[in-house]
This record gives sequence, C-alpha cells and structure tokens, in this order.
Amino acid sequence: MKTWYNVFNFLGVAAILIMLSTYYIQMDSVQKEYDTARLNQCLKYSTEAAFLSVFSRDNLSIKYQEMNDLKLEPGSSLDTFKDMICLNYGMAVNEENREYIENCISVAMLASSDGYYVTELTEINSTNGLNGDVYGLVWSSKLPYTLDIEIGIVGLNLVNEKWSKVTKSGSSIVVKEGDRYTDLEVSAYINHNIKKRRINSLLTDALTFQVNAASELRGEVDYNFYLPPVQTFSGINDISNTSLIILLGNADFSGRAVSNNVTIAGLSAIRKIRVICYEEDGRKYYCYETQIPQDSFGLIKMYYDTAMEAAKAGYAPDYRYIFNKQTLSIDK
Repeated sequence: MKTWYNVFNFLGVAAILIMLSTYYIQMDSVQKEYDTARLNQCLKYSTEAAFLSVFSRDNLSIKYQEMNDLKLEPGSSLDTFKDMICLNYGMAVNEENREYIENCISVAMLASSDGYYVTELTEINSTNGLNGDVYGLVWSSKLPYTLDIEIGIVGLNLVNEKWSKVTKSGSSIVVKEGDRYTDLEVSAYINHNIKKRRINSLLTDALTFQVNAASELRGEVDYNFYLPPVQTFSGINDISNTSLIILLGNADFSGRAVSNNVTIAGLSAIRKIRVICYEEDGRKYYCYETQIPQDSFGLIKMYYDTAMEAAKAGYAPDYRYIFNKQTLSIDK
C-alpha cells in the first residue's frame, strides 16, 4: 500500500512540474510577443519622426505641381530616431544612450527622386594624428541613380521619366536632359521596368554592402535581404517614392523581443489626391486631381483637401469628370 502511495505522490509532483513548466513557457512566449510588438511600434513611431525631419524648410515655397521634387536633408534624421527610441523605452536622452542605440543600427537609407543617401560606418575620432577605433554612422553624399548603356552613363529619376546624360567634348562638359523615355536618344535603352530593376538593384546592393561592412567591424552575424520584403507578381521589387529605411539589429534594449533578428522600418512619401476647383461658363465646379483634361488646367482657381471644403466654398461637383479614374502615377 505504501508503494502505491509513493507512486501517486511521484505522479502528482511530476504533473505539477509539467504544469509549471508549461506555464512558464507560455508566459515567456507571451512576453516575447509583447516585447516584439512594442519594438515594432517603437520603430514605427521613431522612423516616422526621423522621416519628417528630413524634409527641408525650403519645401515651404514649393509649388504643388512640383511635389515630386522635394528637397531633403538627412543630417538630423538619425539623431531624431535615436531620441525617439530613448523616449519610447524610458531611457535618458543623452550621448551615452544615443551611442548605445546607434550600435544597434545596421544601416539607414534615404531614397530621393534623383539619388539616395546611405549611412556608412566610419572612424569618427583622431588622436595625435592617428586614427582611433571609435566608429559612427555618417550619411554619405547623394549618390545618383545611373544606368550604363551604349550611349554612356545616364542618370535616372525615381518618380518620373526624367533622364540626364553628361558627356565631355574637348574641354567642355555637355549636359543633355529629357522628360520621357520615348525620347529618341534613350528610347532603345530605357523603359519603366528597366528603371525599376536598376534603381532597386542599386538600393539593395548599397544596403547589403553597408550591412556587411558593419558586420565585419562589429562582429555581427551576416544576413541577406531584398526590398521590399514581398515578392510581386512581376518579380520586380521596387521603391517608387521618396523613402526612409532603417535596419535595426541586436536590439537588446527591447526586453524579451527576439534580439538576434534584424528589424526593418520604412516610410514613403506619396502625393495626396486633392480636390481641384475651377470656374467654367460662370459656374463653379470641383472634381479630384487628374480627372479633368490637361487643357483645362488653366481654369483651376483653388485646391482643397476634401470635397466638403470645396462645397462650403460654393463649388459643385462636375459630373462630366467626377467619375473618371483618379491616378497620380506618372510612370507609364
């Protein structure tokens, strides 16, 4: 009888241990999921703040029709990103914590319409004329989107079909520009898909190179990626608008979040479809941008963010155009 009593005690203890083990495993999984979700939200807010900081004050005077040609200044964006990370995790905003977070940033990239900036891990101190061993992320100069074809090296534009070619004639530099890939000089070499593949390749290669360079200096684990991380039907993954991308790895400040994986955060600027107002035959109409014919642009009097604002200003919907397809894409 005593033997069976000991057996039941042993089974009871084993059951309790299994339940406790299961409980702690589940709690650990829940905590990891929570910390990972918190890290993702933190990156989202921090990247958004960094992205807003790159737009130059010179853009205040830009015309609405020129929104694709925004001026960008990436200089303070990483500082903004690091400060927001500190605030989200309750850390003091000081140089020590900024440096700590910077060591978790593998690479950052800002893609503009006619070129891109990418961070480089560079020696930033010098002692008695000798290079020190302190490294920091520094933004590169703007690097153009270029395509080497038979007629020479041609500069590309991310958001439209503008192109440029620089050649040397004797002691003179000759710059030739065009607005469409149907231009006779480049029509045989460039189209929309070729541009997408080329620019995406340039951006991906630049990110990969800088990630590998950072891994060699910091001793991190190498990893591969492509952008964006979704395979499209056409097989072409592209960045089509002004975008900021930040890769964060080994984020050991994020609690139980998986810290040995890289987390990518990015934002893209797009043009907002606005309501355009115009007068024709003494009557006031509105419809959405791109719905009216190009020869009617001279009639435009005002832009509004919503149809409600246009209606309050006395404009009525123009049923000739209001049901036309809306599109702001200028890449055909």
